[in-house]
Parts: sequence; structure tokens; C-alpha cells
Amino acid sequence: IADCVAAEMPALLAVDAATLCLEGELPGARRLPAGSVARLLGQRTALFRAYPAKEAGPDALLLHGEAAQLARHEALLLVPGEGPPALVALVARDPGVLDAAQGTGALTFLGRAIAAALGR
Repeated sequence: IADCVAAEMPALLAVDAATLCLEGELPGARRLPAGSVARLLGQRTALFRAYPAKEAGPDALLLHGEAAQLARHEALLLVPGEGPPALVALVARDPGVLDAAQGTGALTFLGRAIAAALGR
């Protein structure tokens, strides 16, 4: 599923990169230190962040790896369920692609769909 997130979601969502991140081992997923999902999302199911030009956020490299240089606008989606805490990190250069004004409903659903695919 991690490979599907990375390969298929950018084109489907018109983002520059998508990464499945979790506090555990899963082939193709980016491993996060323990407590990262709670620190980043708190009780939220989705979080939108924007960064000033030429200044990626402090967690950009951790979440996006080589795509961190693109991190101007990002959305973090909780992947709920049993197992290690997980999230999907989306990044885009275009501000209209990851606009918080569009709401979190669809992204929250996407997080639940990924959880179902993982059998969580």
C-alpha cells in the first residue's frame, strides 16, 4: 500500500508527492520516531500547513524525504486503526491544491480508506 500511496496518489490528488509514514516497519513506508504522529496531529484527523517561500517546515525532511524541497503546502492525514500510529503526508507547490478552506472531510475519508487497505 505504501508504494501505491507514493506512486498513484500524486497524480490522483494533483499533489507533488505523497508518503505513507508510520511509527513501525512497513515496506515502502517512511519510518517515524515514536510519538511523531501524536506530536504532529494531536487529536486532529487532518492538518494543513503552509511555509514561506524557500523555507520548508522543520519536519519536512522527516515526512517527505527527497520531496522536502517542494514543501510549501502540506496536508497530514491520520491513518486510524490498530497497529503503529500512521499518517499520510501530502506536499504541493501550488497553494490551491492543499487549501484548508476546502475542508478536511475528503482527506479524513482518504485516511480511513488507507487504513482499510492496510487491514487496520
